[in-house]
Amino acid sequence: MFAAPGQGRYDRVAVTRLRQALRQTGFAARCSALLGACAWLAVACGGPALTLIVPEDQDDPAARATHVASAFDGYRANFVLLWKGARIGEAKERMFASDDAEGGYRFEREERVVVRRGQATSTAVTRSRVDLDVGMGAERIDVVRESGSVTSRGRAVRLADQSWQVSYGEEAAARVVDGSAVPASLVPLLVAADGAVPGRAFSGSVLVEGSGLARADLRVDISRDRRYALASLETSTGRLRAKAELDARGHVVAAGESTGVASRRASEAELASAFVPPE
Repeated sequence: MFAAPGQGRYDRVAVTRLRQALRQTGFAARCSALLGACAWLAVACGGPALTLIVPEDQDDPAARATHVASAFDGYRANFVLLWKGARIGEAKERMFASDDAEGGYRFEREERVVVRRGQATSTAVTRSRVDLDVGMGAERIDVVRESGSVTSRGRAVRLADQSWQVSYGEEAAARVVDGSAVPASLVPLLVAADGAVPGRAFSGSVLVEGSGLARADLRVDISRDRRYALASLETSTGRLRAKAELDARGHVVAAGESTGVASRRASEAELASAFVPPE
């Protein structure tokens, strides 16, 4: 399925992305259009712990990259989304090997948010798909957002120089974005690969699927006791901040604030349970 180390399109680019990600990434935060404003939905790997078994004596970066990618084949995670402590929706994620994916792996996320006004409710569903190479580098991003009868579609594809060509909805022309930008939904998987290391864990650009593939600058710091992650997202409309509680493995237990938007890990049973969204 893949080119051998040192050959084909996945060698230097994939290894470079992986090495940068493992050094820099420690936490993920998502910015989503909700109730007419941008808010954080910061989540990371839920469900069973993923343990990366990479031989300590394996110093070939390309070989290590294949260990990291294969560790996430079969990954699944569920989350409940909250507004002021009340449930407003849920999200599901999964990653799997796919012959149809550019690079051989695919990460999918589906998010549903329900808003109530009196007796009426409105539902927005966002589905994102990221195609990945063996080194967890994103090759393509596709987003579909359904809100009532309106459907918007977006995508980001790699150009020859590895920069992103981004289009969304009825935009007049595609945007070109620096190729170092990471899909926001992909960062939690990189967190699981590296663990939460105290200090500056991430500093770079992200493409936020839930906000029309908008580019933002993300900085994340992990506390000395590794119990908390503090994130700062610079967007075109200002700065957003979020705090997350981490478990002993460095995975996010809960994120966001009780006075606003938040998310937390959930079981399949909880996701399947009915709920009444707040006004």
